[in-house]
Amino acid sequence: MVVKLIVLYGIFKLFVRIGYNEKVYSALGAVVFAFTASFLISIMGWYIAIDLSSIIVGAVLGSLYGTIFFPTYIKPIKKEELTH
Repeated sequence: MVVKLIVLYGIFKLFVRIGYNEKVYSALGAVVFAFTASFLISIMGWYIAIDLSSIIVGAVLGSLYGTIFFPTYIKPIKKEELTH
């Protein structure tokens, strides 16, 4: 799982270097983090009693994180920073 997240982070960094706008990786971040959050919460449901509403809330909060907060960590790299 950690390897997949590292690869995903690398893909997002590649999108930034290519020049995709913020809306593209904001939408991708929302989908990926919603799926990841709901998947992890549903896996925890095997160990403790979790109903469907908890999984839905996890997916909503994951998509909000992917839409709002994740793009702030990925900022476009200026060409001057690439040469140094």
